[in-house]
Amino acid sequence: LSIYKIPQAKKWIKDDVDQFLPSILEFRDKAFPCSFEKHGFSVKGRLRCRENEQIESLKQKEIEASLSLDSHHIYNSVWTVARALSTALISISKGRMLKEDGKASELKRIQPWQVFATLSIKSLLNIMIV
Repeated sequence: LSIYKIPQAKKWIKDDVDQFLPSILEFRDKAFPCSFEKHGFSVKGRLRCRENEQIESLKQKEIEASLSLDSHHIYNSVWTVARALSTALISISKGRMLKEDGKASELKRIQPWQVFATLSIKSLLNIMIV
């Protein structure tokens, strides 16, 4: 397993899509009823779709739980990337040499691959688990 491959629980197969698609289409038809309108003098018509979903149908408790989960994932993502940046910076600064006049040489710019190399598979999986 390389650093760039993310393990997946299972692969999508056609049967999964065939079972999932009808429910998505049913939701679309209920939530977004569409009508075709054409002006009498116009050659072109247009499809108008309106959203029927009630925003206030979610309970406040459900909204707060969802936002809390999002905040948790965002926090963990930012923390993991910050830790990877810190690790990459430390590894670069350890290799920094002093010049003849006693001044430290400039730090090299961190390249994207250096950050990704310091991210662990475990930390990436923890971020992606919903």
